[in-house]
Amino acid sequence: MDGIASMDRRFRVTRRAEEHWPEAVEPRYGEPGRVDVDAAIEDLRRNVRRSAKAHVPVLVGVLDEGLQFIIHLEQLLLANSHGPSAFAFCTLVARMRSLAISFRELVLLGQTDSARLIARVFLETSELATVAMADPQFAVSYAPDDPLFDDKRFWKKNIAYGRIYEALRETYRRAGISKEFVEHAVDWRRVWKDDLSGAVHCASWSAFQCAFVPSIETPGSCYVGGLGALSAHSPPLCKLVLEEMWLFSEVFVNLLHSNPVPSNLRGFPTGAGLASTLAAEATFKKVFHEFESDLSIDREKLFPPFEEADEAGETESVQQGHAADGLTPAADG
Repeated sequence: MDGIASMDRRFRVTRRAEEHWPEAVEPRYGEPGRVDVDAAIEDLRRNVRRSAKAHVPVLVGVLDEGLQFIIHLEQLLLANSHGPSAFAFCTLVARMRSLAISFRELVLLGQTDSARLIARVFLETSELATVAMADPQFAVSYAPDDPLFDDKRFWKKNIAYGRIYEALRETYRRAGISKEFVEHAVDWRRVWKDDLSGAVHCASWSAFQCAFVPSIETPGSCYVGGLGALSAHSPPLCKLVLEEMWLFSEVFVNLLHSNPVPSNLRGFPTGAGLASTLAAEATFKKVFHEFESDLSIDREKLFPPFEEADEAGETESVQQGHAADGLTPAADG
């Protein structure tokens, strides 16, 4: 009933706006027109999902398996997190879950440029969660029980100027990841975060691609004048988030079976929570590797050869193509 009442109030606002509309009209400027925002967005949602089923079904399917792992991990931590360190780690995983859902919905609503912002923040949140998973002191420093906590000071001391990468390297090594792959993973995320910064700070290409969406259905053309469309940049962006989910899950399961186990991963009781988390993690990685060839980014298909680099350097799509060359090793690696 509350939901119905809320909708009634919403429709009352719309009706009142429609009543005010004629009063607001200035005839000298011409005949005005109204947009049914709710209906337009619903049409957009249907069209983009139809396009996604045709062009990126595997990406969305594997993304859902990664999201399932994060959801189960959050539930496990919520039920078994005790103390400030574990609580801080739990909240970071909760934020990863929230961002992953938002990313999925933005892509499936044809808002790829906005999804870039979420992808950038997802990378940064995953960095914090990865380090907090292994380092309880870092977790406590991130979210101390202190009303006078200086968040900017913590950021300068632990995150800024590349300090987070040193902490990540240590966590990756502790999780048994090879030195070569550790460096590859850090370089990979550094390149991607740099590429995505334009979306955060409203680079001209970011605004341009909101107005002229590169079409995934008709490569080489743009979708113009609508509220959104499934962009040709969606596949590399989805692959980015999948790669990060893969790496986070790899660190989690390796640390869970390490000796000694980090304190934030100790004491999980046997039962549905732990069983579901581990099953979701294993299933996600299996389908990720099983369908890895379908996740590969065919840059020439998405962005036909006529898109050449100008004198100032490579186009943004080519930059993202380079960044999307991939993070994960082979399935048997």
